[in-house]
Amino acid sequence: MNFRQIPYKHGRANPAISYFTDFQLLKKAAVYDVEKMRTIKPMPAAFNMNNKRTGRKVMKLAEKINLLPDDQAGSRKGHRSNLTALNKVLTNDLIRARRLPSIIIFNDVRS
Repeated sequence: MNFRQIPYKHGRANPAISYFTDFQLLKKAAVYDVEKMRTIKPMPAAFNMNNKRTGRKVMKLAEKINLLPDDQAGSRKGHRSNLTALNKVLTNDLIRARRLPSIIIFNDVRS
């Protein structure tokens, strides 16, 4: 059995890959104020590979049961991000041309 398969077989992760250390990175050179630094948590490769596998399975299942909206184009077969961008531009053009009230929300879930 592969070390990576232990969480899937036994339902819990190995404690060796369950704890992470925070590292502070400077956003700007020579600015050491903690509030102005970025915190990262480097993870073991096996943990990252399992996250990738789980993410793919979840996306596949969500597509299978039609849980994802059509405008979600990232990492989906048959969807292209450039078409999503084009649709956004064309929608904004129509809103401007017809002088319709609207709201644009930029949502960066990763951050």
